[in-house]
Amino acid sequence: MNAIFHDMIGKFMEVYIDDVVVKSATKAKHLADLRRSFERMRAHGLKMNPLKCAFGVTAGNSLGFLVHWRGIEVDKNKARTIIEAQPLRNKKELQKLIGQITYLERFISNRAGRIHTFSPLLKLKSEEHFRWEKHHQHVFESIKEYLVNPPILMPPRKKQPLKLYISAADESIRIIVREKLLAEVFAIEVEEDIEENDWRTPIVDFLKNPDPKVDKKLKIKFLKFVMIDGDLFRKSIKDDLLLRCASKKEAMKVMGEAHEGICGAHQAGIKMKWLIGRYAYYWLEMLKDCITYAKGCQACQRHGPIHRAPAIELQPIIKPGPFRGWVMDLIRKVYPPSSKQHCFIIVVTDYFTKWVEAVPMKSVHQEDVIRFIKQHIIHRFGIPESNHD
Repeated sequence: MNAIFHDMIGKFMEVYIDDVVVKSATKAKHLADLRRSFERMRAHGLKMNPLKCAFGVTAGNSLGFLVHWRGIEVDKNKARTIIEAQPLRNKKELQKLIGQITYLERFISNRAGRIHTFSPLLKLKSEEHFRWEKHHQHVFESIKEYLVNPPILMPPRKKQPLKLYISAADESIRIIVREKLLAEVFAIEVEEDIEENDWRTPIVDFLKNPDPKVDKKLKIKFLKFVMIDGDLFRKSIKDDLLLRCASKKEAMKVMGEAHEGICGAHQAGIKMKWLIGRYAYYWLEMLKDCITYAKGCQACQRHGPIHRAPAIELQPIIKPGPFRGWVMDLIRKVYPPSSKQHCFIIVVTDYFTKWVEAVPMKSVHQEDVIRFIKQHIIHRFGIPESNHD
């Protein structure tokens, strides 16, 4: 469907699997858009079910929201669930409320700032007491009042003034300031030009003086880079953003700031690599360097989880021949049981050959286990030297 309507989607048509919506600003344009859509369907042999088609719809409920000529509005039933809610009694009810508010987050300005008061309650452990106090109820009532008359999402219109209203909490502004400081720290001035042994050198040489004799694979690789004002950038694969190519010296400073700088949180290597990419930096073996840097961080080693492996080497159990020693395990009651009411499984494995014997059982009393050992081990393989649970 997306391939058939590729030049219409996003303009006057939206497609989801086998559902098609044609939207227009005026009736005249709507007829023209429908004609184009029907001609495209006929050309590709698509058929529609008349019982499931609706034409000339001016308002309707879509994905839980009310869509009409003015814009998109909150469904009253969705908002009524929050407005009529009683004071919360436990953490589970609070989590349910947060989910309902998040569903309507596009219609609630500064949603994160409004529900920030509930954060300590969400962090409570199961054994801690849930206490819904007056300031929690006050915030809850303010959200209810807001949803009584929520805003309507409207698209911008041509030749009409567009007013941009921004509401930000102190926490949001603090985060933006930190990111700006981090970006300024990352803006490292390179004292010298690209060194001869730098990984960027052959790429820069090719971009300045393209050589037709260069290998085709290298040429394709080099075309992913671009020079801007003497700096080398790489085109991002996902979103075509420009990532600044850093030298090894710059990479160490960038990793240091990202891992343990102003906004550093001592992330692991994979998360640190993602964070550096978010700040538009790139170099070869980026993931490998981030993992190595994180492993070598003294603070991470000092405050990280304790390694509980035994201090001595493990002593493996070695048997000189097959069926000399067995290890036995019991799989607990399985739900639902089989048609023959078997709900337990006894499993034994030979140390030498790794041969496995498994038998389903209705019960695991002493007599059942003895019968299993006799029939499936002793009678078939002989008396074992040892048997471990």
